[in-house]
Amino acid sequence: MLIGLLIIKKTSKQFSGIIILFIGSAVVLVYLSMISSNFILQEYILTNHKYQWLFTTGHIFSAFFFLFIFGYIVRQIVKQKIKSQFLSTVFTWLSCIIFVIFVTVEANLLVRSLFFSKTNAIADLQKIYIKTVLPILWGLSSFAFMWAGMKFKFRPLRIFTLSLFTLTLLKLFVYDIQNIPVAGKIAAFFCLGILLLVVSFMYQRLKTVIINDDQNASL
Repeated sequence: MLIGLLIIKKTSKQFSGIIILFIGSAVVLVYLSMISSNFILQEYILTNHKYQWLFTTGHIFSAFFFLFIFGYIVRQIVKQKIKSQFLSTVFTWLSCIIFVIFVTVEANLLVRSLFFSKTNAIADLQKIYIKTVLPILWGLSSFAFMWAGMKFKFRPLRIFTLSLFTLTLLKLFVYDIQNIPVAGKIAAFFCLGILLLVVSFMYQRLKTVIINDDQNASL
């Protein structure tokens, strides 16, 4: 990740935005391809009680550099001011999906690292994370995307927000409420309920801004 950051910094003033996008995409693909390996390696380290702090520290730095590179690439693309509405929408959705994957993976690894013990097996932690923590995490992400979409008056981001929030609610009602502790159900529903009320309030209060990017465009 550090090498990727140095390459981007060095080439950003010499090459076009396409080259920067290519390098950044390569870094993102490397991260995505290593997700499964990171989970396997962490499980081995936790179950064998070896090198846990080394893995955690190294992964935190790796995640930090990935996030920095990803943010840098997004800023560079935004500066290009893509004229094509289709390309702008595709880039927005891809960026948001990658960010959601990043947050989901890193939070999962963090929960496993913090709460693993003899009484808390990885399988149990994974189940609780997917059914309790993940809906809350996606709900908070939806709120953040909604806020950004309204602030910058950017319709594709707001559409992604509504899609992610809808997916979160469907996941909660169809899958998550099955076989989880009552406390977990209460926490998930309570947090999502608050977020739903806040998003609904924001939508109604700024309805004209959300529906229209200008007087001639509508959601």
